[in-house]
Amino acid sequence: MVTLFVTTLLAIYSFFKAGKSKNVPWMNLGTSAFAIHTVATLLVIGLLLYSMFNRFYEYNFVFEQVSDDLPATYVFVAFWEGQIGSFLLWMFWNIAMGWMIWRSKSEWSAPVLGFMLIIQAFLASMVLGIYLPGDIPIGRSPFTLLRDLNDAPIFASADYIQSIRKMASGLNVLLQNYWNIIHPPTLFLGFAATAVPFSFALSGMWYKDHKTWLQSALPWALFAGAVLGTGILLGGAWAYEALSFGGYWAWDPVENTSFVPWLILIAGIHTNLIARNTGYSIKSTYGFYGLAFLLVVYSTFLTRSGILADTSAHAFTEMGLQKQLLIYLGTLMGLFVVLYGRTRKSIPVIEQEEKLSSREFWMFIGSLVLLFSAVLITYTTSIPVYNKLFDGLGSLLGKDLSSWHRAMPLEPIAHYNKFQVWVAFFLALLTGLSQWLRYRAMGWEQYHKTYYRLLAIHAGGALVLTLLVNLWLSIHAWQYQAMLFAAAFAVIANLDYLIRQIHGNIKLGASALAHAGLGIMLIGILSSGLNQDIISKNTNILKEDFGSLADESLFDNVYLTKNIPQRMRDYTLLYKKDTIIRNERFYDIDIFKQGPDGKMTDKFTIHPGVVYDDKFAKILSVNPSIQRYWNRDLFTLVAQVNAHHSGNEAMHQLEDSLTYQKMSMMLKDTFETKTVKAWIESISFESENPDYEPEPGDLCLSPVFMLQSKTTGKIYPSKPSIVLRGNVVYSLSDVVNEVNTKIRLSDNLLDEYFRQEASASYTTLELKQGQTAQAEGYTIHFAGFNRHPEHPMYQADSTDIAISAFLEIQSPGGATYQAEPIYYIRGNRPFNIPVYLPDPDLMVRFTHVDPGKETIELQIGSDHLDQWTIPFEISSDYPRDDYVVLQAKIFPGINLFWSGGLLMMAGLGLALWSRRKQRRANSNG
Repeated sequence: MVTLFVTTLLAIYSFFKAGKSKNVPWMNLGTSAFAIHTVATLLVIGLLLYSMFNRFYEYNFVFEQVSDDLPATYVFVAFWEGQIGSFLLWMFWNIAMGWMIWRSKSEWSAPVLGFMLIIQAFLASMVLGIYLPGDIPIGRSPFTLLRDLNDAPIFASADYIQSIRKMASGLNVLLQNYWNIIHPPTLFLGFAATAVPFSFALSGMWYKDHKTWLQSALPWALFAGAVLGTGILLGGAWAYEALSFGGYWAWDPVENTSFVPWLILIAGIHTNLIARNTGYSIKSTYGFYGLAFLLVVYSTFLTRSGILADTSAHAFTEMGLQKQLLIYLGTLMGLFVVLYGRTRKSIPVIEQEEKLSSREFWMFIGSLVLLFSAVLITYTTSIPVYNKLFDGLGSLLGKDLSSWHRAMPLEPIAHYNKFQVWVAFFLALLTGLSQWLRYRAMGWEQYHKTYYRLLAIHAGGALVLTLLVNLWLSIHAWQYQAMLFAAAFAVIANLDYLIRQIHGNIKLGASALAHAGLGIMLIGILSSGLNQDIISKNTNILKEDFGSLADESLFDNVYLTKNIPQRMRDYTLLYKKDTIIRNERFYDIDIFKQGPDGKMTDKFTIHPGVVYDDKFAKILSVNPSIQRYWNRDLFTLVAQVNAHHSGNEAMHQLEDSLTYQKMSMMLKDTFETKTVKAWIESISFESENPDYEPEPGDLCLSPVFMLQSKTTGKIYPSKPSIVLRGNVVYSLSDVVNEVNTKIRLSDNLLDEYFRQEASASYTTLELKQGQTAQAEGYTIHFAGFNRHPEHPMYQADSTDIAISAFLEIQSPGGATYQAEPIYYIRGNRPFNIPVYLPDPDLMVRFTHVDPGKETIELQIGSDHLDQWTIPFEISSDYPRDDYVVLQAKIFPGINLFWSGGLLMMAGLGLALWSRRKQRRANSNG
């Protein structure tokens, strides 16, 4: 770790010496130091991942991030989910950027690498894990031993690792999602790439060369804009597909802190283009590139200092790095301000104002709009910071300044949308207005009539498109109508430009493609955001049926009972089953859509789910299920589950609240509760409980209760079970939802079984195949063997030797019965599964096989079940456990949002590719 940090400092010094003196040996020394730093960083990352994959829980980071049951796929997610791992990921991308800069061999390589490595040194200090005199910590090492942080008695044991394995925290189950495999690395690559134009800007001020750097920085800025923007879109996709708020953007503070630097970076790209083509806006380009990366560092402070812990679902917890992060931010800000202050007078400024008819004027206005948007978002996002500052100032003054605190908006989406709608309006309008203008207003006198004619055509086309969209959507507020018109104008103007102007020149089409993408995305935001339609609304349900859901959101949901169809507008829903996979429960719900004529037009199955914590104590989140169409999405999520599915904590609370009646009844005895008349019909020796998996030697008793509803008169069977497995007793209760009744058996039923079994008499028969014998007045005929027996109480094993005997049994009265008892050997131990015939009250056991005599041994007898006393407990106020409450939304036009966002990123990527192609052509020429 020390090598990793020290080599960064050596490389910084060497590269700045090389940049200042153009000295090759200094450049070589810097390269060597950077190479050693690269190897050290990769070793640290590799060793840490090796420790995580092999579950070396002696390391605190491994103990906090992984657990034995974490799938290997998510170990990488666990790596960058932790603060230390995410710093190392950022350092990895910085190294990748650094070697790409070094490979370019340009005159800017040395100073840019020097400034990049200053950033790297600060990141390396975050994982250094050393103490300065006075016990001042510098960073947190990824290889800190758990026993060094905890003075617990358990660490005195030599094999404490085995003791703490099950205590390992593991990765938060909400983050165990495939989107988290790609979203954070892409986002951190964007952060690292944003540092490159920042370093170019610092280098330009350091060299006092304010023009040359602009051309070199632009491709990097385009790359950073495309990658960071893609990372933000991936975050939106993760939120949409895996989180529960029902959308792709919630204006969460952590979402905002990655979005704001991107806005500023895009503003910088536009002023960079202005500066490169006209000489205007050089100061602005310095400012935007500097501010973009400083905001990345500020976002790092916000998300990692713990200051957003109460306001964001995505923030890290505080790790003791708050002061270091402030020093990091303050140093880079001070470095930028000092260099800018030292060189600002030498930055060329064109005195003549830009012409109103020039492209650069409107591009600069657009950059200011982006800045305005970023300021508004940052102001609200930083409210927790202001409150902390007021608290600090109050402690210094000895006063309570809590009355100065500001509260975060109660409705953040409405709060941000109120202002950002106008940002979207002006940006969309400006992209259409400026695309057809020329730098320096060249040829305006000859061109202006054509421009105004095109403007009128585009405005007319936008008006038509707006009217068409209004036929599809319901947009009532005039502000959103204005935004829709501006977005349509951007689409029409830029698509027209793509069609008329590019003529095979891809470079000319990059900006129009990105701007058209912006317009399409804005239409998608309006269609999917303002016009999302909750189709599960149900105004006929009663609040008292739902308890905690009794608020306005109650009517947004549909109540589904298992195997009972439920209408939902043009859809019919059928809840079929639920399945547990790891720590998630998925609900399989068939959906049928009917046309106006009542015929089925579509059929599909959705799988919304709930996510439990590792101990299944409670539900942490829900996982939506999305049915996609070209023009809309049907978005479904679980709004509420029954108490049985709410986790162990809720189940314990439910059981504690129930009132049970204790009863003891014999077969055919009748009894009553407040909801049913009932009796015990028979006793079975096998369980139908789906949670029961039989094992050899199990003794299972399952009385069959018949419950007649006092309301409807319908009769429902109930089959609770009790199982003796070795010395452990398992009670498998049964719930009859139709009459809100739960029955569980008393352990005393086993005592009754052994008491009756002790007094029972059995006749032993030894038969060959085909023989017949008499027992207990019955005629027993051994018809043959089945070498592949099946029975609910038998689960075959590959090592089993198992057979069953086909028996035909005739009673003294002439009635005939079929029986197939099973005998099997597992692990050199014999087991048998008897058959009980209720009508004649006859028990048949297959107890032995004699291969030498080719005979089997049977035991025949009566258990006199009609004399058994069956103890049980019954509750008639048990809530149903066969329902789920579903919310369903239609997001019309959501694919416009995704496709528009991808077109924007494609436009940035296309611009980058065309410029790199042009640079290669120029260098070859």
